[in-house]
Amino acid sequence: KVRRPLIESAMAQQVVLERSRMTMALLVFLALGMCTQVSGWSLLSPPSKLPLQSRKHPTSTLISCAGPRNRGRSSAPRMLSEIDPAQLTSMISEFDPSQLTSDGLSRLEFLRQTALSVGVLAGGFSAFRIGAALSVVGFPQVPALKGPFQRVGVKYTRVRGEKGRSCRVKIFYPAEGRADTAEAGAGTAEAGPKSGEEAPYCTDGRQTSDGMAGLVGFRQAGLSFLLAHLADAPSGCALDCKPAQGNFPLLVYSHGMGGNFDMGTYFLRQIASFGIVVAAVEHTDGSASRTVLENGSEMAFGSFPYLSRSEQLQRRAAELIAAAQPLQLPEALRAVINFDSVYVGGHSYGGPAALVAAAARSKTNRASGGFKGLILHDPATGMFASDLDMAPSQPIFSIVGEQYAKMGVRCGATYVCEGSFHGNFVDAPLWAPLWVMRPLSTVIPAAGPTDPLAIHESAASAAATFISVVDAQPDAKALEQIERSLRAELAPNLLLNDITVRKSKASKREQTPAATGSDV
Repeated sequence: KVRRPLIESAMAQQVVLERSRMTMALLVFLALGMCTQVSGWSLLSPPSKLPLQSRKHPTSTLISCAGPRNRGRSSAPRMLSEIDPAQLTSMISEFDPSQLTSDGLSRLEFLRQTALSVGVLAGGFSAFRIGAALSVVGFPQVPALKGPFQRVGVKYTRVRGEKGRSCRVKIFYPAEGRADTAEAGAGTAEAGPKSGEEAPYCTDGRQTSDGMAGLVGFRQAGLSFLLAHLADAPSGCALDCKPAQGNFPLLVYSHGMGGNFDMGTYFLRQIASFGIVVAAVEHTDGSASRTVLENGSEMAFGSFPYLSRSEQLQRRAAELIAAAQPLQLPEALRAVINFDSVYVGGHSYGGPAALVAAAARSKTNRASGGFKGLILHDPATGMFASDLDMAPSQPIFSIVGEQYAKMGVRCGATYVCEGSFHGNFVDAPLWAPLWVMRPLSTVIPAAGPTDPLAIHESAASAAATFISVVDAQPDAKALEQIERSLRAELAPNLLLNDITVRKSKASKREQTPAATGSDV
């Protein structure tokens, strides 16, 4: 009874990883089989036993009949009597028994086929690796900023949640100057680049990219090089640069299951360009692809000790609340953050975490009202814990992709982003050319048919619109008025459609939600 919740939690955490491993194993096995088929010796079906008749000895079957296993059989003398003795003598003198295996396959032929199979497989893998490396040359490309701030800075810090545990936070903020502005300054021991220089896309380099590769089974299949180019990719963010002057709202953001605070760098950078400070939390509940604890040790996805779903969400919520505390944030940013305008958000599994955090902070911090609102992207509301309060009183703005919309996911004022998949709310579609990412979406929902840059720009501007609407409303609990104002403000946004309006125009077949959908 004690171990059962831990086992169930571990199984729930590993489901994505196991499916990815099975998929990669199947693909590798099929590729191996196709390569070996070229050489004429299939691994998908064992080679049938060949008769002892060979091209060099067309009548060697007669010899096999006269062998030790067939002595005394009546068929052998009859067959031997039908040939010329001189011909039989010539055959015996030319025949070399050492070249035959027990199943009749020539050892030389077997070695030739094996060598050819290995060569074809090695050549195919080398060609695949070279092709993969060439296909991502120049990727990912740093997207242009569409907000009024054309330079975004980034800072790293740690915040302490429940029981003194700390987690890493990556903070994106509007910065002074242009995108190409550089500053002189001392470097930091953790991040490496000097102040004002461009921060790396992956905070820990190859360790981060390998962690993401392991999540989808690439590392286990020897294909971690497929994401290795992200280790040295540009982020488009200036490290520890001077923040722009202003009074900016704060958005505390939670990553999804198997994510980290680097996977949404371009997306969160785009949000920051609209005048929003974004604090991306990297959780320590075992759901991050990889993170570093305060003592310097690494925590991989699904690491022991396993937490139940309820324990995961509680720890996530505590870390989100900690990242909203003024004294936990870098001093240079406190002066430009409006702590009366603090929001919480998340992608996928980060959605339930944000809901729990909003509900908890509203009760424990009634003086300030807690978080002022929630911004969710493809919230995995079906992954909630039934014993937790996930019904906050704050206004909620959700953007869902085509897949979640069809599954019936609704959470507050819900808008569907046309032509988007689950991976469009992180940077996955930008990691490689679309002709690579879109076919991959048949296995992993990485990129929808709509331009991923347009989706990021649309969702970022919509987040800024929601914050301005809520901040302008004297009564934050006037949800209907906020939703009407939001609908009016988002009308020019061509990619976003109010899902209630869209549903009324849809056919009955499209209205049927999937069983996994959930309403909050």
